Amino acid sequence: DLFPFQEIAIKTMFKRDYILGVWSRGLSKSFSTAVFAFLHAIFQPGAKIAIISRSFRQSREIFKRIEEIAEKPEGAFLAECFSSAIRHNNDEWSMKIGTSEIKALPLGDGEKLRGFRFNCLIIDELLLMPEKVMNEVLLPFLAGNADPKKRQDTYDEETEFIKQGLMTEADRTRFPNPKMIGLSSASYTFEHLYKIYEEYIAKIRSGKQREADGTEKDLDGSYAVLQFAYAIAPTQLYSASLIAKSRAEMSAAQFKREFGAQFTDDSSSFYSAKAML
Repeated sequence: DLFPFQEIAIKTMFKRDYILGVWSRGLSKSFSTAVFAFLHAIFQPGAKIAIISRSFRQSREIFKRIEEIAEKPEGAFLAECFSSAIRHNNDEWSMKIGTSEIKALPLGDGEKLRGFRFNCLIIDELLLMPEKVMNEVLLPFLAGNADPKKRQDTYDEETEFIKQGLMTEADRTRFPNPKMIGLSSASYTFEHLYKIYEEYIAKIRSGKQREADGTEKDLDGSYAVLQFAYAIAPTQLYSASLIAKSRAEMSAAQFKREFGAQFTDDSSSFYSAKAML
């Protein structure tokens, strides 16, 4: 059973190519993403899904949620979808669901991950991911399309049909684009996560993307931002005493970031957080 906000999040992950999830602490982002991951593996046969975080411990959290769901009586049908034994190696956890595969991998310095190719990338704790590693190591994971031979054969066949007047360009088969899901709590506005947030919001509003030469063109892919504060949670999901305790012990800005899913500047701090980084 899912709460309505979880259903919204999972449906959005299916419908958009690039998703940024800025969630309150404890709002079940790992569980919700785990549900998406195994459903995506089932409904997109041959999918290659990677779960990556700054630490291997964190990248395993979403993976473990899938295992926990499959181990419950309600997860019996999911367990039957596993096509081989789940592997827990020192540097990689993996499971196969039908012809799809889900891997949890450690980031390290990023060098050991070069050469991997996935068509769905889930990055947990995106705030902690260095910008250089993000651009030079992780995003290239998505360079290859799933089943390129089938895509090329379909394209060539449909091109011939168009020449014969049997179909139009608008009738071409639409294959799914690579997908990236970034998850995090909110950050300071001077950090890289806020830059990504602003970029996504701008693309959603304009439907355009800016090229390196300054020109704009229609978006490649679709974007979404899921910004969920603790206040949207059903009353039984959070402990009221925990919220009250956190509000009392944290600064107002810290509470906004951790539980309100709001980006803040560092003006409320005695020392400049930006200067200390």
